[in-house]
Amino acid sequence: MSWIKDVRTLLRDLKRSKSASPNEMQLEQLHIETLDIDDQHILDNIEPVWDYLTSDGCLSGVNTMEIILSGTWSALFCSEYVSALLTRGITTLSEQASHGLHSTWNQKFRIENDSYSSGIPAKLTLSLSHKTKRIIPLLSIVIRERNRPEHSLSSAELYIAFAMAAMHCLPDNTETINVRVLIVYSFWVQVVTVTTTPLYITSIIQGSECIVGKMAIYRTRWFNFLDASGRLGIFLSALEDINLELPPEDTNLNTNGKRPQYTLEHVKKLENLRNKRQKSKIA
Repeated sequence: MSWIKDVRTLLRDLKRSKSASPNEMQLEQLHIETLDIDDQHILDNIEPVWDYLTSDGCLSGVNTMEIILSGTWSALFCSEYVSALLTRGITTLSEQASHGLHSTWNQKFRIENDSYSSGIPAKLTLSLSHKTKRIIPLLSIVIRERNRPEHSLSSAELYIAFAMAAMHCLPDNTETINVRVLIVYSFWVQVVTVTTTPLYITSIIQGSECIVGKMAIYRTRWFNFLDASGRLGIFLSALEDINLELPPEDTNLNTNGKRPQYTLEHVKKLENLRNKRQKSKIA
């Protein structure tokens, strides 16, 4: 059962350095595969997301960020600022979800019976109430420490994914588990979606004789939060599979009851038009 050694190594790495990363051989031993995904976003949430990104509140925060970050600041300072804006945006949009979501700040995730780590905190966690009255996490925002964007998942990020998935392992749950981790480094953000099963997580955590199933990790590219199309990509990727409803005042804009078919190219044109209007006002 050499894979147990890999789990213990991963946990010990957290104790030594949160910037440590599991190597490819360790991931294979744990039946974990990583896949890079393209920018073909599902556009179901394009209207509420675009409404938020072009709102005065969001643009004010972004403009302030651009002024502040134009100076010389550490990657950690930039990460804290970007994660704060990202947290505010995700929290605001989650209030439009068709199912009630819970927002928790600075929640610490810890795998049961872990004797190596006291847990890893997340800046924000979005959770859903289960019929058993338990709260199960869907999405977390974490800050990457020291590792630059080109590196693979750190041990801390993988640990949070395991801990989140473990909270889905309820007695009657046999469905596929999907959790999402938003990784922030400076002004770069990557959205990671983890897909697995309760049997896999249980076999890992309980140290079964063999691993049952596997875990798939889907990674977006690193989005630039300073860029309008980057922010759009982040929010669309983060809130995929979460049905957002339009605010009441916008529901009658389309007489046929269907949302217009926006594309990312169309959104970029809208952003360019907005920038030109802003410049004309300044002139």
